[in-house]
Amino acid sequence: MTLKTDRGIFIPNTSFSTPVLFLIFNRPDTTQQVFSAIREAKPPRLYVAANSPRSENHEEKKLCDTTRKIIETVDWNCEVQTLFRETYLDCRQSLGGAINSYTYVKAIAEELRGLAVEYNLPIVTATQTTRSGFASSDVGLEDTSESFGLPATADLMFALISTEELEDLNQIMVKQLKNRYNDPTGANKKFVLGIDRAKMRLYDVEDTAQTLNVRPEPAKVINRYEEFNV
Repeated sequence: MTLKTDRGIFIPNTSFSTPVLFLIFNRPDTTQQVFSAIREAKPPRLYVAANSPRSENHEEKKLCDTTRKIIETVDWNCEVQTLFRETYLDCRQSLGGAINSYTYVKAIAEELRGLAVEYNLPIVTATQTTRSGFASSDVGLEDTSESFGLPATADLMFALISTEELEDLNQIMVKQLKNRYNDPTGANKKFVLGIDRAKMRLYDVEDTAQTLNVRPEPAKVINRYEEFNV
Protein backbone atom coordinates (compact mmCIF):
# COMPACT_ATOMS: atom_id res chain seq x y z
CA MET A 1 0.00 0.00 0.00
CA THR A 2 1.39 3.39 -0.98
CA LEU A 3 0.04 6.90 -0.52
CA LYS A 4 0.68 9.51 -3.20
CA THR A 5 1.31 13.00 -1.82
CA ASP A 6 2.47 16.35 -3.19
CA ARG A 7 6.00 15.45 -2.05
CA GLY A 8 6.13 12.00 -3.58
CA ILE A 9 5.05 8.53 -2.50
CA PHE A 10 4.78 7.53 1.14
CA ILE A 11 5.39 3.85 1.91
CA PRO A 12 4.32 2.94 5.46
CA ASN A 13 6.76 1.10 7.67
CA THR A 14 5.46 -2.46 8.17
CA SER A 15 7.01 -2.61 11.65
CA PHE A 16 5.51 0.70 12.73
CA SER A 17 5.33 1.03 16.52
CA THR A 18 4.80 4.78 17.01
CA PRO A 19 1.41 6.13 18.15
CA VAL A 20 -0.40 8.30 15.60
CA LEU A 21 -2.43 11.47 16.14
CA PHE A 22 -5.00 11.73 13.34
CA LEU A 23 -6.74 15.11 12.86
CA ILE A 24 -9.94 14.90 10.80
CA PHE A 25 -12.91 17.11 9.98
CA ASN A 26 -15.23 17.11 6.94
CA ARG A 27 -13.32 15.40 4.10
CA PRO A 28 -14.23 11.70 4.08
CA ASP A 29 -12.37 10.95 0.83
CA THR A 30 -9.08 12.38 2.07
CA THR A 31 -9.62 10.83 5.49
CA GLN A 32 -10.18 7.40 3.92
CA GLN A 33 -7.01 7.73 1.86
CA VAL A 34 -4.89 8.62 4.88
CA PHE A 35 -6.63 6.01 7.03
CA SER A 36 -5.75 3.30 4.49
CA ALA A 37 -2.07 4.18 4.92
CA ILE A 38 -2.49 4.14 8.70
CA ARG A 39 -4.12 0.70 8.46
CA GLU A 40 -1.10 -0.58 6.56
CA ALA A 41 1.23 0.78 9.24
CA LYS A 42 -0.93 -0.70 12.04
CA PRO A 43 0.14 1.65 14.88
CA PRO A 44 -0.50 0.25 18.36
CA ARG A 45 -2.28 3.45 19.42
CA LEU A 46 -4.38 5.84 17.39
CA TYR A 47 -5.49 9.24 18.74
CA VAL A 48 -8.23 10.88 16.67
CA ALA A 49 -9.42 14.47 17.06
CA ALA A 50 -12.31 15.94 15.08
CA ASN A 51 -13.90 19.37 15.10
CA SER A 52 -17.67 19.71 15.22
CA PRO A 53 -19.60 20.82 12.11
CA ARG A 54 -20.92 24.37 12.07
CA SER A 55 -24.47 24.34 13.39
CA GLU A 56 -25.94 26.21 10.41
CA ASN A 57 -24.33 23.91 7.82
CA HIS A 58 -26.37 20.70 7.53
CA GLU A 59 -24.36 19.38 4.60
CA GLU A 60 -21.17 19.71 6.61
CA LYS A 61 -22.74 17.68 9.42
CA LYS A 62 -23.29 14.77 7.01
CA LEU A 63 -19.69 14.99 5.83
CA CYS A 64 -18.38 15.08 9.41
CA ASP A 65 -20.50 12.07 10.40
CA THR A 66 -19.25 10.10 7.39
CA THR A 67 -15.67 11.06 8.18
CA ARG A 68 -15.95 9.98 11.83
CA LYS A 69 -17.46 6.59 10.87
CA ILE A 70 -14.23 5.75 9.04
CA ILE A 71 -12.48 5.51 12.43
CA GLU A 72 -14.93 2.77 13.42
CA THR A 73 -13.38 0.48 10.80
CA VAL A 74 -10.14 -0.07 12.72
CA ASP A 75 -9.56 -3.81 12.29
CA TRP A 76 -6.13 -4.39 13.83
CA ASN A 77 -4.89 -4.63 17.41
CA CYS A 78 -5.02 -0.94 18.28
CA GLU A 79 -5.99 1.25 21.21
CA VAL A 80 -8.16 4.06 19.83
CA GLN A 81 -8.84 7.26 21.75
CA THR A 82 -11.09 9.93 20.26
CA LEU A 83 -11.74 13.59 20.92
CA PHE A 84 -14.89 14.50 18.96
CA ARG A 85 -15.94 18.10 19.49
CA GLU A 86 -19.62 18.81 20.16
CA THR A 87 -19.26 22.54 19.47
CA TYR A 88 -17.49 24.07 16.49
CA LEU A 89 -14.17 25.75 17.29
CA ASP A 90 -11.91 27.74 15.01
CA CYS A 91 -8.81 26.03 13.65
CA ARG A 92 -6.46 27.36 16.33
CA GLN A 93 -8.67 26.34 19.23
CA SER A 94 -9.60 22.97 17.78
CA LEU A 95 -6.08 21.87 16.89
CA GLY A 96 -4.61 23.37 20.03
CA GLY A 97 -7.04 21.49 22.22
CA ALA A 98 -6.38 18.25 20.37
CA ILE A 99 -2.63 18.46 20.67
CA ASN A 100 -2.03 20.25 23.97
CA SER A 101 -4.65 18.81 26.29
CA TYR A 102 -3.45 17.10 29.44
CA THR A 103 -4.47 13.65 28.23
CA TYR A 104 -2.73 13.79 24.87
CA VAL A 105 0.47 15.44 26.05
CA LYS A 106 0.76 13.00 28.94
CA ALA A 107 0.14 10.10 26.56
CA ILE A 108 2.99 11.25 24.33
CA ALA A 109 5.26 11.63 27.37
CA GLU A 110 4.37 8.11 28.49
CA GLU A 111 5.19 6.75 25.03
CA LEU A 112 8.61 8.40 25.13
CA ARG A 113 9.26 7.07 28.61
CA GLY A 114 8.22 3.62 27.44
CA LEU A 115 10.72 3.79 24.57
CA ALA A 116 13.46 4.80 27.00
CA VAL A 117 12.72 1.80 29.21
CA GLU A 118 12.39 -0.62 26.28
CA TYR A 119 15.68 0.37 24.66
CA ASN A 120 17.50 1.23 27.90
CA LEU A 121 18.57 4.70 26.85
CA PRO A 122 17.87 8.26 28.03
CA ILE A 123 15.47 10.44 26.06
CA VAL A 124 15.84 14.19 26.55
CA THR A 125 13.12 16.63 25.53
CA ALA A 126 12.47 20.30 26.27
CA THR A 127 9.45 22.44 27.05
CA GLN A 128 8.75 26.10 27.60
CA THR A 129 7.61 27.77 30.78
CA THR A 130 4.56 29.89 31.44
CA ARG A 131 4.84 33.68 31.33
CA SER A 132 5.33 33.84 35.08
CA GLY A 133 8.03 31.18 34.87
CA PHE A 134 9.78 33.01 32.04
CA ALA A 135 10.29 36.05 34.27
CA SER A 136 11.10 34.04 37.42
CA SER A 137 14.55 33.38 38.84
CA ASP A 138 13.20 30.41 40.78
CA VAL A 139 11.24 28.24 38.33
CA GLY A 140 9.07 25.43 39.71
CA LEU A 141 7.13 22.47 38.30
CA GLU A 142 4.00 24.60 38.31
CA ASP A 143 5.57 26.80 35.62
CA THR A 144 5.43 24.03 32.98
CA SER A 145 3.48 25.53 30.09
CA GLU A 146 2.17 22.73 27.87
CA SER A 147 0.70 20.26 30.33
CA PHE A 148 1.31 19.15 33.89
CA GLY A 149 1.27 15.66 32.41
CA LEU A 150 4.93 16.22 31.53
CA PRO A 151 6.29 16.62 35.09
CA ALA A 152 3.87 13.91 36.21
CA THR A 153 5.53 11.45 33.82
CA ALA A 154 9.19 12.51 33.61
CA ASP A 155 11.81 10.78 35.76
CA LEU A 156 14.13 13.78 35.88
CA MET A 157 13.21 17.37 35.21
CA PHE A 158 15.36 20.45 35.57
CA ALA A 159 15.16 24.11 34.63
CA LEU A 160 17.78 26.33 33.00
CA ILE A 161 17.56 29.79 34.54
CA SER A 162 19.23 32.94 33.29
CA THR A 163 19.38 36.34 34.94
CA GLU A 164 21.24 39.54 34.07
CA GLU A 165 23.79 38.84 36.78
CA LEU A 166 24.40 35.33 35.47
CA GLU A 167 24.68 36.57 31.90
CA ASP A 168 27.39 39.03 32.94
CA LEU A 169 29.31 36.06 34.40
CA ASN A 170 28.71 33.85 31.33
CA GLN A 171 26.90 31.41 33.54
CA ILE A 172 23.51 29.71 33.69
CA MET A 173 21.76 28.20 36.69
CA VAL A 174 20.52 24.61 36.71
CA LYS A 175 17.74 23.75 39.15
CA GLN A 176 16.46 20.23 39.72
CA LEU A 177 12.67 20.28 39.71
CA LYS A 178 12.05 16.55 39.99
CA ASN A 179 14.18 13.45 40.45
CA ARG A 180 12.27 10.20 40.72
CA TYR A 181 15.27 8.26 41.96
CA ASN A 182 16.91 10.74 44.28
CA ASP A 183 16.05 13.60 46.60
CA PRO A 184 16.40 16.89 44.63
CA THR A 185 16.76 18.92 47.84
CA GLY A 186 20.41 18.14 48.49
CA ALA A 187 23.60 19.96 47.62
CA ASN A 188 22.99 19.69 43.87
CA LYS A 189 19.46 21.05 43.84
CA LYS A 190 20.87 24.23 42.30
CA PHE A 191 24.24 24.81 40.65
CA VAL A 192 25.71 26.96 37.91
CA LEU A 193 27.46 26.06 34.69
CA GLY A 194 29.55 28.16 32.36
CA ILE A 195 27.94 28.93 29.01
CA ASP A 196 29.50 29.89 25.70
CA ARG A 197 26.47 31.23 23.85
CA ALA A 198 28.34 31.79 20.58
CA LYS A 199 29.15 28.06 20.39
CA MET A 200 26.04 26.90 22.26
CA ARG A 201 28.29 25.05 24.70
CA LEU A 202 28.05 24.39 28.43
CA TYR A 203 31.09 23.72 30.55
CA ASP A 204 31.99 23.06 34.17
CA VAL A 205 33.12 25.87 36.42
CA GLU A 206 35.18 25.81 39.59
CA ASP A 207 33.37 25.45 42.90
CA THR A 208 34.55 28.96 43.73
CA ALA A 209 32.51 30.18 40.75
CA GLN A 210 29.26 29.31 42.50
CA THR A 211 29.05 33.02 43.18
CA LEU A 212 25.34 33.19 43.82
CA ASN A 213 25.48 30.76 46.74
CA VAL A 214 23.18 28.40 44.94
CA ARG A 215 24.57 25.56 47.03
CA PRO A 216 23.34 26.09 50.56
CA GLU A 217 25.79 25.74 53.38
CA PRO A 218 25.44 22.42 55.21
CA ALA A 219 23.52 22.68 58.42
CA LYS A 220 25.70 23.04 61.51
CA VAL A 221 25.31 20.10 63.85
CA ILE A 222 24.91 21.23 67.44
CA ASN A 223 25.57 18.75 70.19
CA ARG A 224 23.44 19.95 73.08
CA TYR A 225 25.09 17.42 75.38
CA GLU A 226 28.72 18.27 74.60
CA GLU A 227 29.23 19.78 78.04
CA PHE A 228 27.46 16.97 79.83
CA ASN A 229 29.94 14.76 81.68
CA VAL A 230 29.11 11.23 82.72
